[in-house]
Amino acid sequence: MKARNSLSSRSVQLSKDCQRSNKDRPVRCGAVFYAFASVALLATLLTATGGCGSRATDQDTARGVRKSGQVDLQPMNLSQFGKFIAKHRGKIVVVDIWATYCPPCMRDFHHLVELNQEEDRQGVVCMSLNIDNQGLESIDRLVPRVLSFLEQQKATFDNILMTDDADQVYRALKLAGIPAILVYDQQGQLVETVTPHNGESPYTRVKQLIRQLAG
Repeated sequence: MKARNSLSSRSVQLSKDCQRSNKDRPVRCGAVFYAFASVALLATLLTATGGCGSRATDQDTARGVRKSGQVDLQPMNLSQFGKFIAKHRGKIVVVDIWATYCPPCMRDFHHLVELNQEEDRQGVVCMSLNIDNQGLESIDRLVPRVLSFLEQQKATFDNILMTDDADQVYRALKLAGIPAILVYDQQGQLVETVTPHNGESPYTRVKQLIRQLAG
């Protein structure tokens, strides 16, 4: 299939804050999304996932090719995500877990972009992990709104779209809610899952952990 020019992304509207408990499924917040993905992007995603609702293969994900300054979105399942983290051993890895149904996640996302700019080439890898997939829509239908936001934020680091549904991610990563930031040490071990506390941005703690791990 020949690639076509991408259509411009539109703004994302969200109505109210969401918080997720261990039992309840994520709440949709009356958001209305206006976004279009390029035919080329959707074709690539469908090829990687083997069709709607399927998972990407390890071979597809292993390439991890991203041009400098480009905003992209890589579909991965939990197994592939673990292998992707392992590839960055020797560096501190910061993973921002977010969703478009979570206004606090989107409000604080710019901190990850700023951290990436501050820590670039200093032994810190920043990436985002989107968990919009609740098992209710095919993966290709999630791409436009997720990619639209990432483009608005100029998120030129690795961005992952989780193909396992949110319930599985919460259980596997032992999450109590989002936003949540995972901080891995240079050996690829999870040091801490940082969440908002007393109204303070979780990135205050993330920066403390980076300083400690960097020595």
